[in-house]
Amino acid sequence: MKDKVLVWCWKHFKWLALFLGWFTLSLTLFAYYGSPFIFSNSDKTKLTPGTLIDGHYQIEESCNACHSPFEGVSKDACLNCHAAELKAVNDSHSISKFKDPRNAAKLTKINALECKACHDDHKPRLVTQLGVTVEDRFCIHCHDDIAEDRQSHKNLAFDTCRQCHNYHDNKALYEDFVKKHLDEPKNLKKIVTLDRNFKDVYPKLLRRSNKALNIETHNGPSDSDPKYIKEWANSSHAKSGVNCKNCHTSESQEWSNKPGIEACNNCHYLETTGFLESRHGMRLKQKNLSPMKPKLAKISMKEDSLEKEITCNSCHGAHQYETRPAEVESCLGCHDDEHSVSFKTSPHFKLWNSKDKSNQIGVSCANCHFPRKETKTGRIKHILVDHNQNNTLRPNQKMIRPVCMNCHGLGFSLDALGDIKLVNNNFLGSPENHIKIIEMVKERIKQ
Repeated sequence: MKDKVLVWCWKHFKWLALFLGWFTLSLTLFAYYGSPFIFSNSDKTKLTPGTLIDGHYQIEESCNACHSPFEGVSKDACLNCHAAELKAVNDSHSISKFKDPRNAAKLTKINALECKACHDDHKPRLVTQLGVTVEDRFCIHCHDDIAEDRQSHKNLAFDTCRQCHNYHDNKALYEDFVKKHLDEPKNLKKIVTLDRNFKDVYPKLLRRSNKALNIETHNGPSDSDPKYIKEWANSSHAKSGVNCKNCHTSESQEWSNKPGIEACNNCHYLETTGFLESRHGMRLKQKNLSPMKPKLAKISMKEDSLEKEITCNSCHGAHQYETRPAEVESCLGCHDDEHSVSFKTSPHFKLWNSKDKSNQIGVSCANCHFPRKETKTGRIKHILVDHNQNNTLRPNQKMIRPVCMNCHGLGFSLDALGDIKLVNNNFLGSPENHIKIIEMVKERIKQ
């Protein structure tokens, strides 16, 4: 009797069971793959067809940073982050050059009007250095006759072009620039230094007084921790007239115990802009992403720093704003790659760690990766610390003009940055490779 009942149930309900099974499976798959489209803050990385290039992986959770619905990735999406960088390098392959009708034929080989023609995400098998997804010989499409004009290039292979030349930033390799720096010594006699002057231009930039404050004049809550008040009173903020409420209150005048990057932006908007464009701050720029953490990086980081959130206060402290600790110790507190670990054995650090703390010759991590530069806000000239390390990071030749040549000759700088082993051990020793650009330019001058 029992068997007959089971047979009857299966005969009458098997289609219902199959339907319920199919429905449950479909609902599960929809919940897994459809939730990213329904909930804006959900993880969309499970939908990506492949990993992103090195410079984008941090923001892969925010698809809208690059993609527009039903439109894909447009050039404007790239320029939202990279326009200022391209403008600064005086790009020799600017889009305007390829809009010239005389160059129309070249666009049939590589569409230089679109960034993704060479930098296409989600194609990890094609990606080479600098996120390039075209073949190493792509220069040949436009420069196949280069040896006719430059005899020095006659026996060079086209897949070696990028050993000397960069598609975008070539400022250290322009022939006219090289001509001005022939036969320079390894170490220049006159070292170029830019002294910070924010304190001097602060009243003009922000139209505020820089009258020094002390413990008695703080305007924080009456129950404020005396330790923090003392730290603030000895800081550059207090000496420049920046009181507690300047950072801890918003436009609504509500007190915040932990003010965000917006508080820094009120005065240091250029530094904040650079930070948000950098690998340290690019996640914060997306608004919907959490701050960068060392555990998300693709290079070695120290175990005890992996969960640390990277914000302004990660390097500068909450109330102690002395910059010297931020120039070395803050960096080495997270970075654990060979280049970083080797810094304290380098000649640069030896100078930096000299007994004379006023020494202007020593080179810190920040001197190279966050260099000072002259800028202008309205009619006011001032010295800015560039907080976007991407501007001097890759390709590393970008560092030559704003950093290396403050102390070293062009030829030595090219050789040093062209020696990967030397870069990794943080320049402990002399270059083993030689970049022949100087000789090539000399030979061309003779012709």
